[in-house]
This record gives sequence, structure tokens and C-alpha cells, in this order.
Amino acid sequence: MTPREIIAQVFDKFDFSDTPSKTVAHAILIALQSHAYRLVGPGELDAETIERCVEVAAAYEDSEDIKALAGLSESQGVGDSGWLKDAMHSYGGQVAQNVARAIRALSQEATS
Repeated sequence: MTPREIIAQVFDKFDFSDTPSKTVAHAILIALQSHAYRLVGPGELDAETIERCVEVAAAYEDSEDIKALAGLSESQGVGDSGWLKDAMHSYGGQVAQNVARAIRALSQEATS
């Protein structure tokens, strides 16, 4: 369900002439949480999302971009195939690790 559908379901349960707005707001938050939605305020970081960003950064090491750069360089006569692929893979790994460290540091900074 989308957040909109969840909120609509909550609204359908209440008679707004009798129900305090804080009660409705609380019901909306509980309903969203029960569907695994989280509200994150401005400047706040969500640990699950940060870890996903780290995974994406780490995947750069084996990305098609790195393979394409190695292939292009080889086709232009730069380096031999084994050396170049290893070098590009290593570079991709360093970039991914640096990005992952930066993301994790940002997460730690936000929670302290």
C-alpha cells in the first residue's frame, strides 16, 4: 500500500466531528509504521537508507563503467588487458570504499 492509501484508510475510520486531531495524527503514524514507513525529518538520516547507499557505492567496484573504461583503454593500446583490468578494478574499489566511509561518517555525525 502507498502512504496515501494508508492515510485514506485511517481517515475512513474516524468521525472528525468527535475525534481530536491528535488522535487521528497518532493513528496515521501507527498505521504508517505498521506498513514499515518511517518519517524522517529534515537533516535526519535513516540507517536503512544509508546502508543501501553504502551497498550501491560498493557495487561501483564491479560496475559496467569500470569495465567499459578498461575496455576503452585497452582498445586504444593503453596497458595490457590483465594489468589494466586489475588497476581499474582496484581504482573502482578505492572509490567505492571512500564513498562508503563518507556515507557512514555522515550517519555517525547525524546520530551523535
